[in-house]
Amino acid sequence: MRTAAVLSALRRDPALAISAGLVVIFVIIAVFGPWIAPQDPNQINPGSNYLPPSGDFWFGTDRSGRDLFSRLIVGTRMALLGAFAVVVIDVGLGTVYGLIAGYIGGRVDNIMMRIGDILLSFPALIMGVLFVAIFGPGLIPVVVGLALVYMPTAARVVRSQARIQTKEQYVEAGRLLGYSPLRIALRHVLPNCLSQIIVQASIVLAYAVVDLAALSFLGLGVQPPTPDWGNMLAEAQKSMLLAPWLAIFPALAIIILVLAWNVFGARLRYHLDPTERR
Repeated sequence: MRTAAVLSALRRDPALAISAGLVVIFVIIAVFGPWIAPQDPNQINPGSNYLPPSGDFWFGTDRSGRDLFSRLIVGTRMALLGAFAVVVIDVGLGTVYGLIAGYIGGRVDNIMMRIGDILLSFPALIMGVLFVAIFGPGLIPVVVGLALVYMPTAARVVRSQARIQTKEQYVEAGRLLGYSPLRIALRHVLPNCLSQIIVQASIVLAYAVVDLAALSFLGLGVQPPTPDWGNMLAEAQKSMLLAPWLAIFPALAIIILVLAWNVFGARLRYHLDPTERR
């Protein structure tokens, strides 16, 4: 979409504008979190254990007296960094994979899609656990595992568009002019798939946020004491009755971010895909 079309869509679609605004806010918090946070997220305050929300500690404190608001702010970076990494790997590999399958077609397409079916048969969390079992706990193994599970979906989206575009006259004209398959795929077929790729990326990011938080909750993703919404929920589980705010605020952050991304992706698809508007 051109800039003018984007601004017009934001004016005409309140849901798109609100969800985009929330997404931008979360991105700003992720980038500038360490400077926005009023306190050091790992600073232990003796005698301030399990304090409820107040003027000094807006979201209360945890069992070590650490400021929950600061930890939530700084933890936004890990939540979005991991999710964006999943999307980059997923969309990058999926685009290349789908272009090759869709452009070549035939037996190559069939074999590549069956390999994708095998990857799709693994639940995302199971693949994340598998990579942690092989490489050890941490953000990188979890990100790679989730990206491989999501990749076939992106590949199918690109492949379906590539199959449609390869039947167009401009592709045949390029072949008659002697253009290489790589040039036709990258300079002519790929640009016509970009709208679908953008929509797919926006959808995957919301799933990635939830799955990364779930794996961190299980102790397989981001490791303490690094602030992360998932491991914050895991710590809150031990003191739900004593300090419920420790679970409420991280859960709300995940819900708001995922809801904003889902609405943003749905409305973006409506404006980018003509078939959705019809």
